Amino acid sequence: MRTIFFARGPSIKKGALLPTFQNIEYMNLWIDLLGLKNDVPNNGTLGTMDAVLVSKPERRRETGTTITECPLSFQLPAALNCGECNKKELIKVRVNLLEETFSTLTGESE
Repeated sequence: MRTIFFARGPSIKKGALLPTFQNIEYMNLWIDLLGLKNDVPNNGTLGTMDAVLVSKPERRRETGTTITECPLSFQLPAALNCGECNKKELIKVRVNLLEETFSTLTGESE
């Protein structure tokens, strides 16, 4: 379903055209027009409707969190699945790797 959006007022640019957008984008537009804090998470994308605004609102820059790889998610197919170890030896190698990883993470060493 598609609708037409018309807006008029002192904060809206005359003649501005936007590409198709989802209705959820209205929420951030209303928050900007009313000068409210945008503390409420929603499924809209901040700034999507800025092209229709006379003055673009100041937004603090989002600082993304860097997600590092978990040290326990290592993959060692060449070392662990080379076919040279029997099942018992393979388990021992994996246990040793896990113990070493935990001691590195906690700062403990034998």
